Amino acid sequence: MDESGIDTIERIHAGTAYWNAFFFEHKERYEFAAPYCRGKTVLDAACGTGFGADILSRHGAKKVVGVDANEDAISEARRLYRHGNLEFALHDVCNLNALDQRFDLVVSFETIEHLGDPARFLSQVRSVLSADGLFICSSPNRNYRGRNHSGNPFHISEMSYEEFQRLFDVSFTAVGRFHQSPTPDFARISELAHAVELTGKLLQRSLALRLENAVRRLLGKDQLSAGTLSKELTHARPHDYPVLPLNDPPGLEHLAFVFLGRPRVEKSSGQ
Repeated sequence: MDESGIDTIERIHAGTAYWNAFFFEHKERYEFAAPYCRGKTVLDAACGTGFGADILSRHGAKKVVGVDANEDAISEARRLYRHGNLEFALHDVCNLNALDQRFDLVVSFETIEHLGDPARFLSQVRSVLSADGLFICSSPNRNYRGRNHSGNPFHISEMSYEEFQRLFDVSFTAVGRFHQSPTPDFARISELAHAVELTGKLLQRSLALRLENAVRRLLGKDQLSAGTLSKELTHARPHDYPVLPLNDPPGLEHLAFVFLGRPRVEKSSGQ
């Protein structure tokens, strides 16, 4: 686990199984944020290996700074993504005011749930935003019905919609609330993949399957494996995880929430 509290297992690296399964979920969030960055100075807080900052830099941003507390992630980002308007820095997202910079836009995706003090993080974001700046932040829905009931051990600050809203509203005035959820078709495919995986585990104990695979090995054929099929089914494609306006009351079908906010102006005691 790095200084920000984000375990490296949770980072997506190109060419890995984790990348194949979750890249488009992450990419959809950055593409949602991209139209807001044109001509702006942008901070990507907890940028990981930099693919999201790269997306923003190629959508008209004046400058994009990606910061992360993991040295390996920053090294990979610097190696993979090189543009004149893009830079990466090793930095703790809970100490952003030490950057001594102001930004027109701050984005932070898949970050807040990993932090022991999310309120401090939001306060730090507000401190580096310009007076009319915009913050775009995602937070997974703790009550999402598709979650593993045992929870994610790396998500130490998962919140419900109401909890995220209360925390966000301390530092920001919300100007947009969205959700990111798998499409109904992809959700059904994921449920099928889970059933296939469970069936596959049972089949692995089957004498008939072991005999079949022994014969296939002798014939030089691929082995039969329900696990392989399950992984292929859950390989997301573009637009499987759209970011949409939150028009209805938040429900169990919402995977994550995406809030847009302006820095909250504190009223003086004389007002």
